[in-house]
Amino acid sequence: MAQPRLRDCVWIILMTTGAAGISFAADNRTDSPSMLGTVRLNGLDSFDSDSIANNAPNQWTWLSLPHSRLVVNPAMAHTFAPPPRGPTLPLHVGYYVGDEPHRLLNLLQMGIRGDDAPEAEVWTFTSKPGPEWTTSPSAWKAERVQLANDNGLGRITVVAPRDESVTGAHHMQHGAARIRVIPPFRGTSASLRIRVAKTDGAWALKLNTGGERDITIQGDTAQTGTFVYDLDSIDAWRTVDAFDIKLFAIHAGKSVWVDSVELQIRADERVAAADTYATRWYPHKLGFEARVDAAGAIVHGEDFFHDLHTLVRWIEIERTTATGAPAPAFELFGITPGQTHRIEGKTPMLLFDCGEFFYAVAIGRSANVAGSAMPAPHEPEMNNWTWRTRIPLIDGPTDRLAIAVGFATKTEGRAVALERAAAALDAPGPAQRLAARKAEWDHWLAHVPAPMRFGIQSVDAMGITPEQHRRFYYAAWAFVIQNVLPTMPENDFDYPQTPAGKPSLWNYGASRAKASAAWESFLAQQLLVYVLPDVAWDAFEGIMMQVDADGWLNGECLPSRKAQTAWILYAHTQDKDRLARVYPPIRRYLLWREKNPRWIHGAHDYPHEKDASFVDHLLVDLDFAVEIARVLGHDADIALWHARRDVILQNYREWFFPADGPPVEYYHVDSGKRSPGYHNWVCSGLHIRDLPADLAQALETLYLSHHDAGKNLAGHPSVKFGTISFVAYGLLEHALTETATELTNALLRDQMRAGEFSENYHHEANPPIASTGVKPSQFGVSQMIEFTLMNNGVRIDRGRPVRVHP
Repeated sequence: MAQPRLRDCVWIILMTTGAAGISFAADNRTDSPSMLGTVRLNGLDSFDSDSIANNAPNQWTWLSLPHSRLVVNPAMAHTFAPPPRGPTLPLHVGYYVGDEPHRLLNLLQMGIRGDDAPEAEVWTFTSKPGPEWTTSPSAWKAERVQLANDNGLGRITVVAPRDESVTGAHHMQHGAARIRVIPPFRGTSASLRIRVAKTDGAWALKLNTGGERDITIQGDTAQTGTFVYDLDSIDAWRTVDAFDIKLFAIHAGKSVWVDSVELQIRADERVAAADTYATRWYPHKLGFEARVDAAGAIVHGEDFFHDLHTLVRWIEIERTTATGAPAPAFELFGITPGQTHRIEGKTPMLLFDCGEFFYAVAIGRSANVAGSAMPAPHEPEMNNWTWRTRIPLIDGPTDRLAIAVGFATKTEGRAVALERAAAALDAPGPAQRLAARKAEWDHWLAHVPAPMRFGIQSVDAMGITPEQHRRFYYAAWAFVIQNVLPTMPENDFDYPQTPAGKPSLWNYGASRAKASAAWESFLAQQLLVYVLPDVAWDAFEGIMMQVDADGWLNGECLPSRKAQTAWILYAHTQDKDRLARVYPPIRRYLLWREKNPRWIHGAHDYPHEKDASFVDHLLVDLDFAVEIARVLGHDADIALWHARRDVILQNYREWFFPADGPPVEYYHVDSGKRSPGYHNWVCSGLHIRDLPADLAQALETLYLSHHDAGKNLAGHPSVKFGTISFVAYGLLEHALTETATELTNALLRDQMRAGEFSENYHHEANPPIASTGVKPSQFGVSQMIEFTLMNNGVRIDRGRPVRVHP
């Protein structure tokens, strides 16, 4: 069934919603089919993406397109990542193909130099752990691990005993293999490459220069493949004559198999990087400007998507030296995890073979900003896994270059990567293509719900302005729109995905759609339905069709938003056929979830553990299941869900509300033991419909004992939207309206102070607010959008938008 465009939708404002039994009253003085509260539901007549440009020091740096496998400047959670802004103006890229997304750090860097610049001194260190652990075992030191040569691979196995008392937290026993590196000179830059063949737990990579604390290069991850890291942002290794590389295996009894570790250190780099530089984020491009005094040049540039498969860096080099002075050379260089080839022909290009995919680099020169770019002569050099090429600049005041990077999967083939790179330089030319890209984003952002009121209410704004708030709100929608992956046939998966955060490269979901989280991805679909309803439905079906016959959805097991998402998609589209298609797996899942209200991930799998937040999410989801069953005419299921809800609510009381203390998060049915957990995960129970008065009073008391509107995050050490949203809804529903407003506005303010749309926000000393966990994440995006709309009198969690009234 074709879905209507957003502007063509006739909005029906729900005055009540049977799913939750909560009344939402409309204000007839302002509400209309296109206006609710102070929100224009159909968006604006026009939008200028330039109006939300961000040049703050902590500006966003991610960039993508819906249905693209590519994302610019990915930042994996808990992972060292070189800054996407720096004097060589690096370009980092993430590419989703196969089971694991690939992270290409420093795919492009650039600088300008003269002919008399010195050559770089290069030293390479290589280790093959498996054979070395057989022939020279003393070269590596084992710390709480066992080292073995497993068919040529170095196997690192954690020997620390499993601690069965650990509950409600990650099972984090770990150990490391350590090797000493002694370079012949102190370098100025370095790159590290590691090939991880497989793991049945997780692994990490760190560096130690002799102190007690390790420096993280790669945080805990279960991803495998070839990883390349730029160490230029770590100063410590430059100041010592030797340092250690440490390979960690994570979780008791688990292993990681490593093929090789390679380190390349360079000194006296010959390229002149920028003396000063500035960058700016837009929904459609990343802009930059740099001054290279040694070369007498100013560089203006923009990174953008030519199409779904091709990136373009457009550069204008302005000479500041006197006319007639020798023209400097532009130098382009980078790091690759694959093999490098030079392809001769009409358009000489560089081709990189990375196993599961290819990418090609084409370089062109344009006489004007509107025309196509002709191939530019250049002199490439390839050294194992680094490369550089020198492009002589024209003898004139201005030179314009376009660097195109085209990607193709292994199935598509190398020729397609070459064709895509070459096509980006052809007419109508990069500049015109960028203008078309901006128009596309202007159109999308004009169609999202448009609040008329921005700014922080009820709490100290701490310098956050209404204009900053507007910028964050529309950037959050830009994230929602770009956060779509295409179908990936190599994984036998014929559905798009709405990842936990495409730029984060999170990849722990169900086996055929690992980028999809069974929590954040559903929130993404609930928002995407406003702009791309068919895509939202397709992505939802893609997750739910992986639910097996017993109701299990593999991957990280997270609190349920399944029935809620189906109901919201149906409320917007009235597509009963699709609702009927997803109901059977929703039904199986909810019945399974009743038996397993707990977090399951990796080594954390405790069948006797019960988690209050999982139970309250289930109770809320059952209310949506009732509404779905009613629409589909499944009367027997309506009775089933009511009966199950009564039992679950009674369990909720018995498990988490002890007679001699405040409510808790964890209960263990085998031992009868309880543990408090984190109060926000307990207080999310305030959102349960018809919560008995004594339970409601206990939760209110617990929440109010932590709430302080004068503190960061309203007094909470840490918040996550998945649970704090239920707290906010519950405060409204229990007539604590002022408290709810203080909470939501403190969180809006503080996530803007942190600067990123992250999974969690923590109150720390320096910086006062830290964005942590998966970042960027859909959680932070949903928080910005939902709480902004609530400030404008609108809730969107019940189906179609409704007015906020307790």
